Parts: sequence; C-alpha cells; structure tokens
Amino acid sequence: MLTNRMDYLNRFLDCIDFVIAGKKGSISNDKWLVANYDPSFYSILSVQLKNTDTRVRTEIVLLLTALKERLAIDDIKSLRMNDNEKVSSACLAFFNEINETDDCIPDLIDELKHKRGQDFKRSAMRIKAIGRSQDVPTLRMIYGQTDNEMRAEIRDSLESIIDRDPELKKNKELLLSVPVFPDEKSFERFLETSTTYLDIRYRDSVCPLSEISLDKYNNIIHGIQKIRIRMFNEQENLKWYPPDMKGRYDELLDLVIWAVDDIKEKRVISRSNIPQVHDCKRCGSRMALSHDTWICSECGFKE
Repeated sequence: MLTNRMDYLNRFLDCIDFVIAGKKGSISNDKWLVANYDPSFYSILSVQLKNTDTRVRTEIVLLLTALKERLAIDDIKSLRMNDNEKVSSACLAFFNEINETDDCIPDLIDELKHKRGQDFKRSAMRIKAIGRSQDVPTLRMIYGQTDNEMRAEIRDSLESIIDRDPELKKNKELLLSVPVFPDEKSFERFLETSTTYLDIRYRDSVCPLSEISLDKYNNIIHGIQKIRIRMFNEQENLKWYPPDMKGRYDELLDLVIWAVDDIKEKRVISRSNIPQVHDCKRCGSRMALSHDTWICSECGFKE
C-alpha cells in the first residue's frame, strides 16, 4: 500500500522531535522513511533543511544520502558552502555517495546492452535505484530492443527514474511507450491514416459540434494520444526518412495541436451516474475515462 503525503509528513515530524529531544539517528536511521519515500515528498524534507537545529539539518542530509535523492543536489550545495562544519561534513558524504553511484552507471548500461538472464536483472535493479534523468534516452533504446521479462524489468527501472524527476513525470506515458525503430513504409501508413483521421473525419464530423457524448470524447482522446505516442517515438527516426516526411510530420503535429485545442472547447454530455470530464490534478490537461479509470491524455496520471 502506497504511503500518502500526510502519513509521511507526520512520521517525519515525529522523527524531528525525537532528534531535538536528543535521540541521535531518529531521522537518518529510520528505515520506514527510506522505504516509503516518494520523490513527490522531497519538499517535506527540503523545508526542514532550514531548521534552526544543526542536528536536524545534519540528519536530513544523511537521510537524503541514503535515498540518493538527486533533487537535493542544489540545496545541499548551498548548505555545504554556508552551514557549519558538522552539516558540511554530512553534505560531503552526500556528494561522495552521488559520485560513486554515477561512476557505476556506464558499466551498468553496458551490461544491460550485452547481458541476459540474472546478470541483466541485477543491472536493471541497480540502475532502478541510481539511474539519472539523462540516462533515460539510452535506457529507452535498450527498452525497445528487449521483450517479455527483460522489457518488464527495464520498464520498471525507467518508471522509477522518471518518477524521481518532476519534469520527466509530466511525460511519463510517452517515455514509457515502446520506441519505434525506422520503417519507412510503416511510417508512411501512419502519416496517411492519422492525417485522414484528423483532417477529414474529425474536421467534418466533430469540429462543427458544440457538444459531444462522453463515449465519443473518450474515443477521440484515446485516438489522439495514440498518434502523439507514435509521433514522439518517430522523432529520432526522421533523419532516416526522405525529407518530405519531415514536412508531413510537422503538418500532422499542427493538426494534433489544433484538434486538442478544439475538443477542449466542446461540452461533454455524460452518461447517467458518470461524472463529467475533468482536468488532471498533475498537469491540468483533460482526462478520459477508460475501463472505469480516468487517465490523463498528456501525462498518463490515473485516478
């Protein structure tokens, strides 16, 4: 069961009280704080890096070291430069840990490219814990070259790395989609069918309407999202295709932007006992209903 923000905050504040009362290690040695941490909880920790008690600041830095939390890098750089010797020493330990994990990453990626079986699984689990945002493009390439259990393992690693970066998390569904490798004929068919769908079918039958049914709305949103995912995965392939395909890609992109803007203006008529469409709590985009689950068409957030 996932820990909610309030539960984590309450536990953390209790641990702060214990440290202030003289119980050393109440924050840094709390296994629950490590096991139940989510990157979205970083602001809970970071605000206390300004706590007036040196012991609390030190313990939080040590906790962030155990978490290998890269979101803390800028804050801890500032602490190291401006705080006292005790806190500065903890900051140095944090950066030593980050640097050690960075040194391991090239070897882990090489193993993921060339190993199989248990060796691959071990490397995937390790990169899951220490992988950086800049490793995502390379890991996505490996993701596209594997299948079955190996693909599931590398997907799990990718998801953890993406969740640690608020900016990447906004495009989580796109980043977790399976990369498409260059195939000119397949891309040609995709451009033709997608352009026809938006520029003819949508423009003629949906654009003139001021209101649409919830079912139609969901079908359109899912259709547009499939197009967006394929376009995202074809970006790197454009250099392998004839020059005119880049122009057609850009035209389709303009159509997608137009259709998304247009459908946002429609009044959606819901079925009985099903709420109207609403916006994503994470990124503010419109959500669609799929199998009784609301899914954001932009970032993949579900509720």
